[in-house]
Amino acid sequence: MIGSGVQVAGALGAVSVVVLYVVTGDGHEAWRLVANAVAGGMRDDAMLAIPLLALMGVFIVRSGAAADLFWAMTRLLRNVPAGAPLAAIVGGAVNAFAAGNSTIAVANFARIVHPELRRRGHDRAFALGTLVNASALGMLLPPGVLMAAWAVLGQQPAGAIFLAALTPALATALCLGLCVVVVTRRTQEPHQGKMSARPAQAMANIVGLTLIFGVFFGGLAARALTPAQAAGAGAAIAMLMALRKGMPVAGIVHAVRVTVRFVWPVLLQLFMALLYAQALAVTGAGAAIQGLLAGFGPALGLAAVIVIWLALATVLNSISVLVLTVALFGPLAARFGLDPLAFAVIGVIVVEAAQLLPPFGLLVYAAKAAADDDIVSVADIFRFVLPLAAILCAVITALAIVPKVATWLPYLVR
Repeated sequence: MIGSGVQVAGALGAVSVVVLYVVTGDGHEAWRLVANAVAGGMRDDAMLAIPLLALMGVFIVRSGAAADLFWAMTRLLRNVPAGAPLAAIVGGAVNAFAAGNSTIAVANFARIVHPELRRRGHDRAFALGTLVNASALGMLLPPGVLMAAWAVLGQQPAGAIFLAALTPALATALCLGLCVVVVTRRTQEPHQGKMSARPAQAMANIVGLTLIFGVFFGGLAARALTPAQAAGAGAAIAMLMALRKGMPVAGIVHAVRVTVRFVWPVLLQLFMALLYAQALAVTGAGAAIQGLLAGFGPALGLAAVIVIWLALATVLNSISVLVLTVALFGPLAARFGLDPLAFAVIGVIVVEAAQLLPPFGLLVYAAKAAADDDIVSVADIFRFVLPLAAILCAVITALAIVPKVATWLPYLVR
């Protein structure tokens, strides 16, 4: 059905309802299972956290915090050869995190930052590659919609997944920063640093971002806030940042509308995926496929799952890939000798890394189109994107071999 053009949510819902009816042979029983799946999803704290995280992101975008962070970092690192690219990574990652979509984020941020990197003498392909890397990194920063979606689909605590993703994300950011420093060690930038027209406002936004992440992770670590409550607190702080930056009060209503347009397809897919999980369970199809993959052994089985994720991510967006596969692959974590939290982080990294890999790396094409630069080629941009892909491969390998890289923090505060 998906191949013939049916939306993922429609295909999942239609097939699941039909399968439940055929297997049970009773319409009332089938609809009872449907109702149970929907009710279970509505009670899930992670399901409520998703729209609040999206609303927080909209307010962060409205506050201009990502651009302010970029200009402030360029000022702070004005005497460092790699200062502007490092600032672009930080600002671009925050921009992608707030947007909740790396493709849209890189397209918007490239128009702002690419000219500045070119003015500072950086190679065109390197500048665009840096922006692509920053946007991909932003989707791996917790708390993210992909991680919350996995929590819903895999019946796992969202707060634990957010905490588990923190160490791998910071390690990836550190390694990417080192790569940028190495590549730009011979590049001489002008020593003038541009700052926002309102430095005090820029500093207020940076303080606000620090407060959002501090409250969110502090609340989770102290077990004082649920993921939904932490997301709500973050959304409130981000709203104040946007109002301080000049957003009218009426803009709050508009932000809610934007959030609803973004979130309702995601939530619909998640509810349909819960029905899909019911269908897999009652037919035994899920157990059969899991047994087949587990029969390959931990290493080959995990490799097969990763290949399937990468293949699906070339034709579907990240949420759709998770919707189709988490209920099927999630139970395999134990058979592969992996902690479920580490497996969740691996899954999120893989589906996002797929957007970096040639020849279908969507982020690369989006960045080139946004920059409107006919001189640089897609192949040249890929040269500067592949190092991040290699870093992500190393992180995935480390998580598979030593799951405690991800799990030490959530188990420390549980």
